[in-house]
Amino acid sequence: MIRFYKPTIRRSDMNAVLQTMVDEKIGPGERKKAFAVEFCEQVDKRYGVMLRSFYDALRLALDAAGLKSGDGVGMSLLAPRIYGIVCKAMGLSIMLGDIDPACGCLSLDEALRLQQEGAKAIMLDEPMGMIPYGIDYSSLEIPVIEDNPYGELRFEGEYMPALKSLDTKGLVIYLGTFSKILAPGYRLGWVCAEDEILAKYNFME
Repeated sequence: MIRFYKPTIRRSDMNAVLQTMVDEKIGPGERKKAFAVEFCEQVDKRYGVMLRSFYDALRLALDAAGLKSGDGVGMSLLAPRIYGIVCKAMGLSIMLGDIDPACGCLSLDEALRLQQEGAKAIMLDEPMGMIPYGIDYSSLEIPVIEDNPYGELRFEGEYMPALKSLDTKGLVIYLGTFSKILAPGYRLGWVCAEDEILAKYNFME
């Protein structure tokens, strides 16, 4: 005789699954809330927001930075294509700057030029997984979204600090992920920012 066990799925969780299939977001549900609470306790953080995709992480970061349709966003010529996709979907203007040939990041001079020309935020990807030595982005007066999925991945040498760790103005929104440093299928990331910025995520989700 083969025993058959009928799984019990709460209506709220089933609605969350169906909603996810429709709009690419993790919908509301008891298990989602419980996971967010437990994860925040493990990493000793105050706020937690569960997101399904990097697209949503970028979109919410731009929202949290206060950008509105028509605002300009500065990024390097070698920025990931998804930056442009997100900005276009939000009605934001893309402003391109040249890179520092020594590191592949947006150069400080170009970042300052973009700020002077009206950029409301800078999206900074770090292809080498660290902030280049000798580049001090703290002179910027606009939000910086620091996209650093490889920052925790090192095989030798000392750990390189994130730009967020040097932020004294509360302007840096740091995005990290486990999918690049732990397991590709582990689709979980995190945001590090000031409390007032993180609080916005709970309202915008």
